[in-house]
Amino acid sequence: MNCKQGDLAIVMSGASSGVVVICVAPYCGPWRDSSYQLGWEIDRPLLKSSGKREKYFADRHLRPIRDTPGEDETLQWLDVPTTEKASA
Repeated sequence: MNCKQGDLAIVMSGASSGVVVICVAPYCGPWRDSSYQLGWEIDRPLLKSSGKREKYFADRHLRPIRDTPGEDETLQWLDVPTTEKASA
């Protein structure tokens, strides 16, 4: 998961993109598309792409804001992109 309980996070997509929220409690349940994904109950209802206001966002649509130094946990399961230039 990207976020942890109590994290400040930025909504990364949809109608509320760029809004800062607090991750209140983990959520795993049916989403609008009937899938089950890990997500978060957030501190207030926000407008979603569906036009409804909801307090639940999928974890994949949130990016945490942390004030402590350390490695992003995403790097444990996702390769770091390389910036090497191809030799001619």
